[in-house]
Amino acid sequence: MVKGWTEEGPELAPTLASLDDAGAPRYIVTAIARDGTLDGPDLRLYKQVIGLTDRPVIASGGVRTADDIWALRDAGCEASVTGKALYEKTLKLSQVIRG
Repeated sequence: MVKGWTEEGPELAPTLASLDDAGAPRYIVTAIARDGTLDGPDLRLYKQVIGLTDRPVIASGGVRTADDIWALRDAGCEASVTGKALYEKTLKLSQVIRG
C-alpha cells in the first residue's frame, strides 16, 4: 500500500546519509505542502537538504514564476519541477532557458 504524504517518514539526516552511502546519485525533493499550489518553493527545506548531502537536489513544489527558479538556483538546487506553473502559464520556458 502506498502511504505517500499521509504518514510522516523517517528522520531526514540519517535517511540522506543512508541513501548517500547506498550511492543515490541525486534527490528529487518535494515540498508536499506546496505541491500544486503555485505559492512559491520552500527554500528552507531545499537549503536544509543541500546542507545534508553533496548530491544534486531537484526541487519540486510551489514554483510559480521565473523568480522562483532563480531563487532555487541561488539556494543550490540543480533543477526544479515546474509542471503546474507551465500548465497554468505563470511561467514560460523562454524566461528561464539560456541559449
